[in-house]
Amino acid sequence: MSAEFIWKLWNQQYGLPQENFYSDLLHTSRNLLDFKVPQGLQMNFTACPSSTFANSHRLTIFPNIGGSLSFLHSSRPFAGYRGTKSVSLNDVIDGYRTVNEVQSPLDPHLQEIWHRGRRVDFRDTLLYGRLHLPRSKLEAIFARRLSPTRQLILTALSSATLPNGGTIFAQLQQDYGTHTNEWIYNTDDALIGFRHMRQLGADPRDRILRALAETEANIAETGEAIDLLTELPFPQVPADLPLSAYGRFSAGMEIYYGALHKSGGISLGMRFATLPFYHGHPRTMTLTVNPLVGHLSSTYTMKIAGLATLCSRLDFNIFSYESDLTLGGEVWHYPATRHKKTQVGIRLGDEPEDRLGFERADIVTLDSAKDKELVPSGVVKAYVHSATLMGGLLWEGRVKDFLVSIGGRFDLSKRAFGAFGVEMQYGA
Repeated sequence: MSAEFIWKLWNQQYGLPQENFYSDLLHTSRNLLDFKVPQGLQMNFTACPSSTFANSHRLTIFPNIGGSLSFLHSSRPFAGYRGTKSVSLNDVIDGYRTVNEVQSPLDPHLQEIWHRGRRVDFRDTLLYGRLHLPRSKLEAIFARRLSPTRQLILTALSSATLPNGGTIFAQLQQDYGTHTNEWIYNTDDALIGFRHMRQLGADPRDRILRALAETEANIAETGEAIDLLTELPFPQVPADLPLSAYGRFSAGMEIYYGALHKSGGISLGMRFATLPFYHGHPRTMTLTVNPLVGHLSSTYTMKIAGLATLCSRLDFNIFSYESDLTLGGEVWHYPATRHKKTQVGIRLGDEPEDRLGFERADIVTLDSAKDKELVPSGVVKAYVHSATLMGGLLWEGRVKDFLVSIGGRFDLSKRAFGAFGVEMQYGA
């Protein structure tokens, strides 16, 4: 448990959904193929003395002695924060992320809070700082929710090893439901950029307007209204439709220019991800293109029965014809006592035939609502590159009241095991 987890928790509760932005396009594949392994022996202690303040202390014992001090303050309470003893591993460990249906942004008037004729609501704000010792490097984050559709994030880094003693990264995010914008600026090389992501498909606001029109028509005919809370959340999709009807297709681009070095770049990307109501195995597919350097990258990720996730990534350069295939995944472990109560079936062949046209065969997967009560005890992650035969291995889980991460990197060509590390986290 660290202050970074609380920052992520705050962003989920009060910030904009990051899955809608271009910078988060490859989130799932990065969690499975580019995960970080601990270095040396590290210990992290986090405390939350109040609902709006938290502090974290990290100590590195081996190979070098060092550490960091972190402090975090929020204008709104941290709802749902729990210590390492009771926190869910699914919330702490980053893995496969299910993309939700496109949501319509809230009307600004719906977020107003009035008391005795005066507005008492305020913009959600977060302050985060971390001091690295003995290198005396300082990090800081300022996040502010400007409106229901806009969010500002300022990241600063101060260090004697950086040019001009430090750098500031500014990011303005705009989320309009069907499309998002990101305006970025970096003082390091006077870089300015723009990112755009569009969610292709039906506009959720059109569905709301249709439901309101149906409600008015129904009231005029029968005098009864339609319950919008039960009619709108998930559309009724027939089971015989193609896979595209159960997913969300997103396409975006990024363009940036550095005034200091007078160089720029552009990239294009697209993603298809299944929605939560998809009846099969959740999957995510992405394709990114950088035309200036001729780099192509495609990923395919599939979640099997809620226990395992497989991921592959192919990188190819059209100028040098160099390619690299990366394979990886994760396997979750559940206590054996819980497995005795649940029959897990993995569909490897054809799906079972319908008995009565609407009833499925008795195959239970961990994606069902009943199986979500299962509490995982750990997860194993691994990946390997086909070009260099280098990879990484990581185990993350709970030991008593601690969250423990054990992992390292290996080189199959030399049959050697490289960096190895252990990290222990405790949060109260």
